[in-house]
Amino acid sequence: MTSPAVDQGIENTNDILGFFLLTAGLAAAVFGLSNRLQRWLLGGAFAILLSINLLVWKEHFWQVGQLLELSVLTASPLVYLYYGAAGAQQRASAYRLIRWLIALTFIGHGLYAVGFHAVPANFVLMVQAGLGVGEGVARDLLLMVGFLDFIAAALLLLPFREARRAALLWIIPWALLTTTARLWSYGGLVSSTTLLTQWVPEVVIRLPHVFLPVAIWVGLRRP
Repeated sequence: MTSPAVDQGIENTNDILGFFLLTAGLAAAVFGLSNRLQRWLLGGAFAILLSINLLVWKEHFWQVGQLLELSVLTASPLVYLYYGAAGAQQRASAYRLIRWLIALTFIGHGLYAVGFHAVPANFVLMVQAGLGVGEGVARDLLLMVGFLDFIAAALLLLPFREARRAALLWIIPWALLTTTARLWSYGGLVSSTTLLTQWVPEVVIRLPHVFLPVAIWVGLRRP
């Protein structure tokens, strides 16, 4: 904490990891999984995200809700890698994996919303800023949302198509709302520079919360 050399080393490591993740993301977007290099890049991206998010879990005092909430954000590259290389039989397994990741993420979010862990201040702030309500109302709304998260997660794991569809009718709009809430909640509280450099990236990294449930919804429309 007091060594400039160590601090600079941490900054350099962050830059290297950021460059690698950008490269992996662009390669996946432009080239897909066309060759071994792209697959190695996606595998490396998963390893980096796993390491980072384990540190985030430690930062939150090993709270189980934090670990569960990071399920989708950590495993999205792995899902893409596995699904893209899998045959029809393995893709059914990938489909089940995606449902479990979404369910675990919503359970983790629900544990914070209902107060199993201390309700994060930014949860309350976003509800207040977004809906123009007081703190008490915001906490009551979060409590209700938390229970709905648990119900949706349970329905998504049931082996019934209609149950999954009912779960997604809650999960997709709520995922879209919570993903974009950083923009409309903080838009009036911070400068445009801070919004672009801090909160737009916060939205981008949460897009899998929307895309994976949409993928499940599309899958429900197929035999």
